[in-house]
Formats: sequence, structure tokens, C-alpha cells
Amino acid sequence: MFREALRVYFETRYPAVSPAKAELAALRRGRAAYRRGDSVSLGEFLSHVATPARRTSSKRLSKTSARRSKT
Repeated sequence: MFREALRVYFETRYPAVSPAKAELAALRRGRAAYRRGDSVSLGEFLSHVATPARRTSSKRLSKTSARRSKT
């Protein structure tokens, strides 16, 4: 009974959607490209997409601030 309740819940909450012809064609092209080896690893992809890290500058405390923090 619990399994049936879950099935009904998910079917009503997340109805099945049939892909459009263009979506199916894009999936086929992607799978064919993967079989040919026209793919990159996640690490390679992220290294090309990621923005370069900003340099962090060290902030220096002024002499008066440094004295205040010691007390």
C-alpha cells in the first residue's frame, strides 16, 4: 500500500513528459558524439568554464588598530 501511495504521489507531483522531436534529435546527436569520443571530462569542462580566482590581498592593520587588538 505504501508503494502505491508513493507511485500516485510522484505521478501527480511530477508527471511524465514526452520529449519533443527536437529534444530527441539533440539526445541522439549527443550520444553519437560521445561514442565518437567528442567529449571532455567534468574536470576539463570546469577548468575551461571557471573564472580565474581573484587574488586576495592581505590587509595590514594600522599600528593603532594593532595596539587596540592586543589589549
